[in-house]
Amino acid sequence: MAKLSPTGVNNYLRWLLTFLGWCHRKGKMVKMPTAYAEIKIADPVRKQDKRAAFSNDQLNVIFRSRVYRDQERDSSMFWVPLIALWNGMRSNEICQLDVADIKLEENVWGFDITHISATGSNDKSVKTGSSIRFVPMHPRLIDFGLLDFHSARPKTAKLFGDITRGSDGYYSTNFSKKVNRYLKEIGVHGPKLKFHSFRHTFRDALRKGRVDTEMGKALGGWTGRKVDTFDDYGNGYEVNDLKDEITRVD
Repeated sequence: MAKLSPTGVNNYLRWLLTFLGWCHRKGKMVKMPTAYAEIKIADPVRKQDKRAAFSNDQLNVIFRSRVYRDQERDSSMFWVPLIALWNGMRSNEICQLDVADIKLEENVWGFDITHISATGSNDKSVKTGSSIRFVPMHPRLIDFGLLDFHSARPKTAKLFGDITRGSDGYYSTNFSKKVNRYLKEIGVHGPKLKFHSFRHTFRDALRKGRVDTEMGKALGGWTGRKVDTFDDYGNGYEVNDLKDEITRVD
């Protein structure tokens, strides 16, 4: 247990209590032995201290690295970071996308974030109810050719055919390991810098653009009940316009 993070330990405890709750409801045990609140462990690191946003210099390193120099447009390593940067979606939300999840709604291209799979399998999940949403596609992704990549994929397939599900059932598991190894390889990695840092970078961009709080929460799929989680994201400072930090791919 000492090798697991507090979040990992608490997840296991929560799953155990869920199973015991099922046993209790089915009459297989007289009463619940304890409650989750009584046994969960405290996390000494605040949420806002766990991850940091990427700086402009770090974004330059990432988007001028080998994958982007070599124009590896058929690879998830090319597209997933760009989607994370420009739309702020969670890694699993991006990695589990079906081709059918990119839609044109009222003349606006966007991502349909849902737990319903279009590939005929039960292979998708969302973090919370507020995660289910339609996210307008950032125009820079269209400029970079995401719709061309999308149109070339089989209509009944996953958007990223090179991403496989991890042993835990999440598409983001294997991809996160791969992309974090790559970030380490190019020198943009550390205790507070992981792939999830793109989501913090997106939050800082919302701050800079003075995007309405409710609009920002809706775009990122942050829960509507707590402002705290939304405010935990990002470094809290304004970043320069990112559009010139990425090599334009024409």
